[in-house]
Amino acid sequence: MEVIRADGQSTDWNETSATDEEAWEEFIYVSETEGISVFE
Repeated sequence: MEVIRADGQSTDWNETSATDEEAWEEFIYVSETEGISVFE
């Protein structure tokens, strides 16, 4: 999974998710536990 910010910077995970839903849940988990600023 890769998160691409509006300015073109990206954060990516080395592991592949089995489903889109699993990837989304991981994104939400990281956002809620570490804060959205982790992607800045």
